Amino acid sequence: MKNTLFNPSRVRHHKKLGLHCVEQNSFLGNVVEDAFCTRLLCFGNPFKRILLIGSFSDSFRHILCEKYAGAIFVHANSFLSSDSIDCLIEEDFLPFRPNEFDLILSHLTFHLVNDPQKVLQDLYKSLLPGGLFLSTFLGGNTLCEFRRLLLELELDQTKSASQRIIPMIDLKNAAALLQSAGFREPVTDQETVTASFSTLKRLRAFIKSMGEQAPFSQSSPLVPKNLFARLEEEYQKRFSFEKEGLLVTFDLISFTGWKSL
Repeated sequence: MKNTLFNPSRVRHHKKLGLHCVEQNSFLGNVVEDAFCTRLLCFGNPFKRILLIGSFSDSFRHILCEKYAGAIFVHANSFLSSDSIDCLIEEDFLPFRPNEFDLILSHLTFHLVNDPQKVLQDLYKSLLPGGLFLSTFLGGNTLCEFRRLLLELELDQTKSASQRIIPMIDLKNAAALLQSAGFREPVTDQETVTASFSTLKRLRAFIKSMGEQAPFSQSSPLVPKNLFARLEEEYQKRFSFEKEGLLVTFDLISFTGWKSL
């Protein structure tokens, strides 16, 4: 794939590795699924053909099956995470026919696509008239403390900086993307979730467990020697609390949009 930021095979590889990491329970996944449940309560539509994109918990799938009894579910992912996956996909090249689903849920995947506009247009086409699209993904303020310090220290040590963390969509651009893809009544929301980690090593383990290591097509130079030691020291000084540990920010952006009748 030419001129792409993310390498799809690396995305799949990192996600697979995450399945075997110790930091398995993702509180972010729980936040996203709770938000999906809350948003779906607002709609009384009897959805009959439902596409799930990403990694969903068994408990969330059970809730959907009870709420939409008799519906046909298709669970798609970029990697085989469990027996519940019905098809493997690359989100930049969705294989679904036009007018196939009346509800599409996308769970923490959209920030890893190479062509967000094309993906949204393809998802719009895959919806039946009057269908609903809901998505939540990591936004531009995610890991803002870590990003800021890493850039600062690498510039100080090497006089240059390499791309080491996934660039993410901010709220303003998200709204424009959703609207230009043709969605009716487009709504974008933002939620800031703060967490604490005892050390940066624990934070990096959590990121690895989510499969969110930067899967760039072009490899970055090796991290300068002793950079992470300095990063830990500075992080402790600027973004730590005596009891809670190191403060870490996660930015969740959500899409809601309908296909015109």
